[in-house]
Amino acid sequence: MDSFGKIIEILVTGVLLFLLPIYYLSLQQDAVCQSQVRTTTSYFVDSVRNQGYMTRNMYELFLRELDSTGQVYHVELTYYKKIEVQNEDGEYKTHYELSNTEDLLSKERSEFQKGGFFKAEVCNRSKPLSAKITDFLLSVDISEKRIYTVYGGAIRDEIK
Repeated sequence: MDSFGKIIEILVTGVLLFLLPIYYLSLQQDAVCQSQVRTTTSYFVDSVRNQGYMTRNMYELFLRELDSTGQVYHVELTYYKKIEVQNEDGEYKTHYELSNTEDLLSKERSEFQKGGFFKAEVCNRSKPLSAKITDFLLSVDISEKRIYTVYGGAIRDEIK
């Protein structure tokens, strides 16, 4: 029974000395990736909002910046075009027309109206190292989004 205790002791020591520090470093790496994704997304969205348009080249540059983190991401773009309609009483009602990623990328250049709303949502599709270690330690498949950001706002300028 004494040898069984030593084997357990060696296994626990191995986990504490090697696996936990690697797990901690992988969590730190996730935080760095999250920060870079947030910064890249806010820069891209602010650029679109300030200029009043988005080109495919701008979008591809955004994707290249995201790829530099070493993860695979799902990106969803949304644009809400503001439409004001006057009813028979003379009152104006505001409606929004939705355009998604496919609609926006179907053209070489998508132009936006001032007052519309542009948003980008980015989440990881590949599993970061910290998620893989968690899966290994707990023997469970955890499919939570570790790297996720949403950023958007009103279009400030428009193409005339």
